[in-house]
Amino acid sequence: MKNLVLFLLLSFALFSCDKEDDLNPSGDLYTPPVIAVKGSIAGLVANENGQGIEGAVVYVGNEQQQTGPGGYFIFRNITLNANGTFVKVDQAGYFHASKRFFPKANKLNYTTLTLMTKQNAGTLSASAGGVITLASGASVTLPANGIVTDDGAPYSGEVKVAARWLNPADVATGKIMPGNLQGISSDQEEVALASYGMLAVELSGGTEEKLNLKSGASASLRFPIPSSLRNSAPNEIPLWHFDETTGLWREEGFAVRQGDVYVGEVSHFSFWNCDAPFPVIHIEGRLLAPNGNPLVDVGVQITIAGTAITGYGHTNAEGVFSGKVPSDQPLVLTVVDYFCTTNLLEINVGSFNSDSNLGDINVAGSSNDNFITVSGSVLNCENTPVTEGMVQICRSDYCNFVAINTDGSFESTFRYCNMDEIEVAAFDLETGFASIPQVSAILQELIDFGNISVCGSQIPEYLRINVNNMERTYFFPYYFRGEYPIGQQPGVFMAVGSWGPMGGPDSSYAVRIYFPETGVGTYSGAGVRFDGYDTTPSYMVAECAFPCDAFTVTVTEFSSTLGGYIRGTFGGTMDYYDENQQLLGAFPVTGEFSFRR
Repeated sequence: MKNLVLFLLLSFALFSCDKEDDLNPSGDLYTPPVIAVKGSIAGLVANENGQGIEGAVVYVGNEQQQTGPGGYFIFRNITLNANGTFVKVDQAGYFHASKRFFPKANKLNYTTLTLMTKQNAGTLSASAGGVITLASGASVTLPANGIVTDDGAPYSGEVKVAARWLNPADVATGKIMPGNLQGISSDQEEVALASYGMLAVELSGGTEEKLNLKSGASASLRFPIPSSLRNSAPNEIPLWHFDETTGLWREEGFAVRQGDVYVGEVSHFSFWNCDAPFPVIHIEGRLLAPNGNPLVDVGVQITIAGTAITGYGHTNAEGVFSGKVPSDQPLVLTVVDYFCTTNLLEINVGSFNSDSNLGDINVAGSSNDNFITVSGSVLNCENTPVTEGMVQICRSDYCNFVAINTDGSFESTFRYCNMDEIEVAAFDLETGFASIPQVSAILQELIDFGNISVCGSQIPEYLRINVNNMERTYFFPYYFRGEYPIGQQPGVFMAVGSWGPMGGPDSSYAVRIYFPETGVGTYSGAGVRFDGYDTTPSYMVAECAFPCDAFTVTVTEFSSTLGGYIRGTFGGTMDYYDENQQLLGAFPVTGEFSFRR
């Protein structure tokens, strides 16, 4: 099969198994057998700009954990499934994000969950139905009188359609798509999938309640076919929906090609995918630097030879990658680089008709390549090792991370180019403290940062907010530039928590603040905006839009350059309401913020 899209889900370890169980649901719904192993997962939950999201809840089987400072999390010694571990996060204001990888026992795996903002693509009347068309050319057609609430009751009001087309010809799709491209066919067989286009669709009502299609109704979806795939695109292709319980794609119906688009009918909403299925085998390998050290958290792509489309993943703490690939296809392995102009390696690895181990792959690169190893130890206020934490390593404008070992040590080897220095910062996920960032010139192949203290040095990017004497601190707030009201005054939006639609039920707390991008000063009235909600201990929501006379923002430091800080305070009195729009009272709101551009 030529010109098929492959997204290889990569995982990261050498495993032995504790036990093997066949846990297949009753009935016709087949799920691959579970192979239970013990292992660990370190990861990051981030938005599409790479900014970490603190407070997001990550689920792995029966385990769950909130992300800490920087959006990082660590699960130590939990039960994983060597036949496909499913990691997911559901966050208000974003589409579902997840990964499915293949671990082995007693090793540390790495993963990053990238959340896609859930933007409203259009609004329709439930009674009239209609068409929502995206800029990509994808579209969603809803039937008249075909919408129900989450509990199945008829719905006749306004329908908000959040939709996003994922381009199978864009390697970034491998980062943001849910799960991996492994599915269960209508014949209840495990298959690998080659995608020709994917749509995420969610419906909500006027008060953000979840909506879906009623039983017996159907909607029409249109999937653009990228120009690079049109020659190989068949006239009819199976449709697959994403199972958010197992992390697998399940075949349900088909789509028909009409010119340069696929058109198909669906009976419910989630992620939908146009895919060609084929048999799978498993491959794995290990990437080593010239000095023999493993390359940790390195990007790896697998491409079917002759295509421009790649699968994508990262190596683990031992440089290992593994995953499902199509059998009997010529495969190309590429070791990618985020900040150098050339990739580390690109080799033809062959075609396989059975599970294969590629062994150790030495990434020698060119004679101009230079590799560096960074190490150190992280200590807390008691001068004992930090056991639950991360070290962030930044070079140029790109950062990656490495988990701190249980003895407080860390080590990472990587290639550098056109860089004079690196910056290292450590994060203690238990205390919320961070080290002062340390910078070192790149003068040698080994850089030992020694003991790095996270004692009493609060993370420098935060938003601290107090509502009616209830205080929260969020680290690493994210910001974006915009105009408010739309098309008028340029300014800065700063947001923390799991920001989404006001009163989003899946979040405990979120706040968004706007002020003009004019520098140091005090702003109120038409110059500011405040939105916030809190579901604990009781449901509260407030909005002060335009003009906001009850709220003042004082900017005490304002850098106009990338990497500089914006700092200040805010305060006022807000009317807070419960979920039934009943006034709870006028509560004092105060706080302070500090973040980098």
